[in-house]
Amino acid sequence: MPYHRLGTAKYAGVGRPYRLHGLEPVEHRELALFVELGKDYAWTCESTAARSCAPDTGVQRRRSGMNNLLILVGSPRKQGNSALLTKTAEHAARQGGASVERIFLHDLAISPCDGCGLCRKSVDSPCVLDDDMTTLYVRLRAADAILIATPIYSYNMTAQTKLLLDRLYALGSAEGNALSGKRFGFVVVYGGANPFTSGAATAMRCLHDTFARKASWMRIVHGTAAEPRAAAKDPELMAAAAQLGADLVADSA
Repeated sequence: MPYHRLGTAKYAGVGRPYRLHGLEPVEHRELALFVELGKDYAWTCESTAARSCAPDTGVQRRRSGMNNLLILVGSPRKQGNSALLTKTAEHAARQGGASVERIFLHDLAISPCDGCGLCRKSVDSPCVLDDDMTTLYVRLRAADAILIATPIYSYNMTAQTKLLLDRLYALGSAEGNALSGKRFGFVVVYGGANPFTSGAATAMRCLHDTFARKASWMRIVHGTAAEPRAAAKDPELMAAAAQLGADLVADSA
């Protein structure tokens, strides 16, 4: 994405001409372009105002016993918007009869992937790094559905969330992936009003591309929440989070 008018100082700093003067940030009505982009990656969206998109993976099957939901919160704030929205999703999932575990990634000692590739021999090959991912791998394998939440920091997902995604590399091989067939949900909150200029679109694209080929069902819920607990004042966003929790553990959605 271009930097629009925000890039003027950056280009001046490196002595390069800025050729995007007068180009305004993307407006909400232009989010229709995001929907069109999503079609190229098999997304279906109810509407640009609904703030949720679900990819059509082509998997049409009814699953029973979707009663084990793992929620991973990528925010360091225990009382922030990501925490609030995932708690809302958790409550809805429990009302549906699911067993739910919610974990804050910030509480775990997770090392960066060192790219050794030893984990890729098979889907059962362990990661050589000895840290808290060892027990988290067990929970990820056992979960029927997985919900990952992240706020936007520095125009992308948090470092805690990105560490998780990098370490999920150990769950795949030429044989397949240990997460294949699971249901996935994502919650992304950002400070700006625009998902493009805030960096949320970048994070959502990364989440989609990471899980689309594994998921049997997937949905992304996103919205603006600039201040701590601001999501509580947004009934549409809160309702979307609750619906996500309920649908993640439903027999079919």
